[in-house]
Amino acid sequence: MRRLLITLLVSLLLLSCQEKSLTREELLLNLDSLEHKFTWLDYRINLEQYELFSTGRSDSLDFFINLYRSILANPDLSSMMERGKRLLKDDENQRRYVLIGERIQRGRIESRPNIIHLRDSLSKLISNYNFRFDGAVRKSSSLYKKYRSDDKRVERERAYRAWCGAGNEIADGLSRLFRLRNQEARKVGYNSYFALAFAYESISQGDYLKLIDRLDSLSASPYRKALDRVRNKLDMSAIDIWDIAYSSKKIRDRVDRRLPVDIQLKLIAITLKAIGFDLDKLPIYIEAKQEQGLSEGSHTFLIKPPYDIRIVASLSQGMQSTSGLMMEIGRALHASHIKQSREIFTTISPAWSEGMAQIFSSLCYDSLWLANYLSLPSSAVADYLKAVRDLQIADLRMNLLQLKFEYEAYANPNRDLNQLYWDLYEHYMMLPRHDDLSPWATVVQYMTNPVKLHNSLFADIITAQSRSAIIRQYTALVDNHDLGAVLIQNYFRFGSRYEWRDLLKRGTDEPFSPDYLISALELID
Repeated sequence: MRRLLITLLVSLLLLSCQEKSLTREELLLNLDSLEHKFTWLDYRINLEQYELFSTGRSDSLDFFINLYRSILANPDLSSMMERGKRLLKDDENQRRYVLIGERIQRGRIESRPNIIHLRDSLSKLISNYNFRFDGAVRKSSSLYKKYRSDDKRVERERAYRAWCGAGNEIADGLSRLFRLRNQEARKVGYNSYFALAFAYESISQGDYLKLIDRLDSLSASPYRKALDRVRNKLDMSAIDIWDIAYSSKKIRDRVDRRLPVDIQLKLIAITLKAIGFDLDKLPIYIEAKQEQGLSEGSHTFLIKPPYDIRIVASLSQGMQSTSGLMMEIGRALHASHIKQSREIFTTISPAWSEGMAQIFSSLCYDSLWLANYLSLPSSAVADYLKAVRDLQIADLRMNLLQLKFEYEAYANPNRDLNQLYWDLYEHYMMLPRHDDLSPWATVVQYMTNPVKLHNSLFADIITAQSRSAIIRQYTALVDNHDLGAVLIQNYFRFGSRYEWRDLLKRGTDEPFSPDYLISALELID
């Protein structure tokens, strides 16, 4: 027994010495190894996902995802990163340390068997959910379009309720997923999973919540006025969520008719060439097809940036399809112009990637583009942009609702989350509540990309700030031959070598600020 105790003490002493003796060279070797592993697995997973989207099947996607998870599940990684925190002094390796550290910390939690099983089960349930409507199975996108555009109000309501159908079946499981993530985050020293995620953001939780509150306060009055315009257009005293988009259907249909499927890619290529990008000379492969019925959207696969980027697009008539394709091509353009020797820097932070994509998508809603490329008369352009602005304000309010809900759900996942959602809904959307529905449980990002939904808000701000700076210097974005060079020089070529806030300041000469989004949406008179 004494010998056993001595052996145990010696082992613990050796282990302690090993933990304290991690050198900078050993840490760098480990970072190099992880970087190569992550880069290779990103390549394989993206390739398999592309196969799944383009052909409907993938033989090895689950294998590579599980291999990725097995690497992240290694308990020694977190210890190594914690011990090596102070060993790196140069900017490049500190940046690598942050990017790899975030993957490890989030990935370890998402790789827990209990979380994997629950998250994957919920994801499969919602992706394979049979939305039934009038005795037939319908696509989610079909119901989404119907609840926003059907001429019969009762049909719009029925479609909305059917669209929310999966939520009631998923709600309990998603509540449990919030709790499980919190439990795992507490094991590594965080109060909640939300706090863990924001430890790697360039904005503090406090400043983030202040941003939400400021946008809530400033958008409340313009949103009420937008709701009043909906009531006036529809001649209704009481409206609901399924009336908002429908109220502008007439002017949106007028624009949509000018964007049939067969001209969308050609129109985008011409638009891009006028700002310095020739799609025929770039490593971007676009597989565009017409979706029978309704579009399921466009998706970009960064197979091996900057050399191999692919887009799968299911197109349908209208601006939603066109701007969605333009957005994904913008994302691809960014990835194809990265000039970094470090493989890890060819990955792009979600907020920055989305922001770059939105800069291109915003061209489709530019008054010059609508007039010059769609030949819309000035009166129609003005009417359309007014309608778009009202919808953007409504979308902002919904985004704020979803962001505040996610924060509160992680703050206390044991409460009645459905009641929480509808309490927040009444505040942000100012519309009747429907407690029999659980639309919050259909937000896929809550399941598959936890605490990342805020990147869409950051992207809105990035886009508005960047557009304003470019217009101040060059007068316009559309048909601006310098635009491509400006974006490549100031934004694209760096990949994730620098934190995205630094890149935004480089491109606009100002720090990250919501003021330009506030101005673009005319939230202040």
